Amino acid sequence: MRGAEGQFASSPSPGALGFAMTHNLADLQTANRHVAEGERRIACQRRRIEEQEGAGHDTRLSRQVLESFELTLELLIEHRDMIERELAQTPS
Repeated sequence: MRGAEGQFASSPSPGALGFAMTHNLADLQTANRHVAEGERRIACQRRRIEEQEGAGHDTRLSRQVLESFELTLELLIEHRDMIERELAQTPS
C-alpha cells in the first residue's frame, strides 16, 4: 500500500505481531548470499552506466534500475541483520 508521497506504508513485522520467528545458521547463510548478490548486481549496474555514459547514451533508466537495486540491498541487509540479532539472542 502506498502513502501520499508514493512511499510504501510500513507494515509490522511478523515478530512484532507476536509470531515466533525462528531462524538458523542456514537462514543467515542464505541472507549473506542474497546481500552478496545484491552487491554484485549494483557493481555490474554501475559499470553498465559508465559504459553507457562513455558511449553517449541516455542513462536515466539505468540509474532508476540502480536505485531500485540499492533500495533492495538495504532491505536485504536489514533482513540479514535481523537474523543475526535473533541468533545472538537464541540460547545455544
